[in-house]
Amino acid sequence: MPTRLSLSCFLLIFLSASWFSSPFVASQSWPIDAARSTNAATYSFLPQVLEGVDVVTLGESIHMTHEFPLVRLGMVRELNEQMGFHTVAFEGSPLDLWATQDRFLASARGAEDAKAAMGGLLRIWNDPEYAEIFEYEAASWSTPTPLYMTAWDIQPGIGGGTEGAEAFRLFAEQLRHYALPPAGMDEAAWLRNIYRTRCQNGVSPDDPAALQAIDELRQWILLAQPVVQKTYPALPHAEVLALIPNSLRRSLALCPPPGKTYWDVVANVREAQAAPYTLELQKALPDHKLILWAHTHHAGYFPGSVASRLKEVLGDRIYSLNVFSDGGGAILLYSNTAHEDLGYARLRRAQGDLREWIDSHGHSPIFVNLRGNTDAVFRKPQSVQFEGRWGAMLLPAITDGVLWVPDVHSPHYPPVKLLIFSLWHVRWPLCVGLISVVLLILALVVWTIRRRSKRTRLARF
Repeated sequence: MPTRLSLSCFLLIFLSASWFSSPFVASQSWPIDAARSTNAATYSFLPQVLEGVDVVTLGESIHMTHEFPLVRLGMVRELNEQMGFHTVAFEGSPLDLWATQDRFLASARGAEDAKAAMGGLLRIWNDPEYAEIFEYEAASWSTPTPLYMTAWDIQPGIGGGTEGAEAFRLFAEQLRHYALPPAGMDEAAWLRNIYRTRCQNGVSPDDPAALQAIDELRQWILLAQPVVQKTYPALPHAEVLALIPNSLRRSLALCPPPGKTYWDVVANVREAQAAPYTLELQKALPDHKLILWAHTHHAGYFPGSVASRLKEVLGDRIYSLNVFSDGGGAILLYSNTAHEDLGYARLRRAQGDLREWIDSHGHSPIFVNLRGNTDAVFRKPQSVQFEGRWGAMLLPAITDGVLWVPDVHSPHYPPVKLLIFSLWHVRWPLCVGLISVVLLILALVVWTIRRRSKRTRLARF
């Protein structure tokens, strides 16, 4: 019996290790590091393709990779230092990010401060690679080309470090540094009412308490804005602050009618409300130039997307540039983040004539400009990886340019976090599998005990 039990335990450990090992094997090397990704020569194509462009969207087809944030950081550096683009707007909440940015500006601006500032971004972007982006931002503040980061989305309270009511509390705390609330304003009641812009507990798009709280905030900001402008004259910190009431008013449009959920409404209304706000932001900036950072679903020209709505207004003054993978492995989303359906998977490589085209350009990040491109390979649908899906897309219809990155990897998470994220998508099959193995082991133990007991009785007989 001990031999059989040892063999069963070995098999259990072996199967578990085999299941767990692929994410860790895939995350041992980092072919694109910060130094390589920010090499200006890598992005020498940008000035030519972005001539006359006011808005650039930098989209990612996969959220959680090591390489995609770094290659886009390289593009942001080039756009900021050489091409007059000094503002990046992330998919996220203007209120959340303004609060963490304001705290970051007043800090020592070290590595830990950068990590705290990163908390204003969506939780899926609270990765070590994103801390490098905030560190670059802080370093730029002492140069002739200071960079500023905000958000274009209209969902307050969704930051990784500012979730829920914490976003409004932190925002109020930071705003008080510049001006006290208007006379007669009950700040405690205001916090309760402004929280209603998150569309919780049956709030309607015309909720009187929320609308009053937005008006009170607008008055408070009018008091604070001149002080913010004087404190940070080289950054659009005051301009972004002035637009936050507009973003919150648009957030109320996401409140669901009876019988619908918040996520039912988000799917149809979010882009329609976020696009006008993005245009307001772009027009409010001193240079009127804006970089949008988002998933390809928003940054590409899909029907109804933010990028497609901006293109209706801006025409060729917007350029959509999206980053795709060509193999490797990463943490993928298999549905929207509300369902937390994600997990590690190996990525499929391009096939057919697209495979031949990529191979002919070498094993490094490859850019192709699709505006006016007549190459036959891009005049027909090609299979590309979007998170956990693999589908055929006519690329010129969804983007102006593509940057292919070979052999992507998972973000540089601590091993425990990487393990948890790696197994999340398969948690139920995994549990069923492990339970089945345990039951099989128990069955073998019971069978062995019975057999030995039977042999003992026969021997005594």
